[in-house]
Amino acid sequence: MTVPNVERARTVYRGIRDCWVGGGSGLEAHDRLAVITVAAGVRKFALLTHMNAEEQANVSARLNSIGMGAAICSSEFDLSIEAEGISSATIEAYLAVERERSPLTGVGVWAQPDQVTSCVGMDALGTALLYPSCCESMDLRTKYRDHELRLTAIVEQEGDDAERVEKGIREHHEYEKASYDHCLEWSDRFYQTLTRFPFVIHTACDECLRADDGHSAILNREYEELAVSVSDELHLMLRWGALALVRSQKR
Repeated sequence: MTVPNVERARTVYRGIRDCWVGGGSGLEAHDRLAVITVAAGVRKFALLTHMNAEEQANVSARLNSIGMGAAICSSEFDLSIEAEGISSATIEAYLAVERERSPLTGVGVWAQPDQVTSCVGMDALGTALLYPSCCESMDLRTKYRDHELRLTAIVEQEGDDAERVEKGIREHHEYEKASYDHCLEWSDRFYQTLTRFPFVIHTACDECLRADDGHSAILNREYEELAVSVSDELHLMLRWGALALVRSQKR
């Protein structure tokens, strides 16, 4: 791990204390930590996605005013999928619509103004955010599976017809996927991560969740040390935020 620039991280933390960098969501503290990791030089990039458009503009301006690099940017849909028995024309029609309607938009954060660049696509986003490769692979598998099942459900209703598939998506027809197990499994991992590793800012894979010395466990210790060094308040907010989310899920 890079030796963190704690003083700069403290300065940036004080500079955003009156901003809702997480839109006031349950992950508000974790989005603050995301900014702090970049300010400290631990990561090169963060993407804040829990704010509305007005909050994005305000937070971007604030971060720039205190010496960070910030810009509203989108991680474009660049996933490729394979669906058995479905024509390449229909798959491409589906992907074309997804590329139009599914950008992941938020505030990109860099350590310096001259480091601001365009956001990478969704396929490489986890790497850019310094997520463990095993956890990033799990997350991508979940996304691929979800799109494959959705496209299969669309074709079952519309037929293997590119024009009808595109029309159905654009008109927001409802389609029932054959399984939602992959989504439930991801959600379960998310809450297990909050319980086991409350200071990380990714969802841990099954391997990490079973390991006390795996990639997620190591990141959890490093990010907790950074949070403690920056502010006892931030450390408490992270612990409280993780606990509150877990308890809300059990109700």
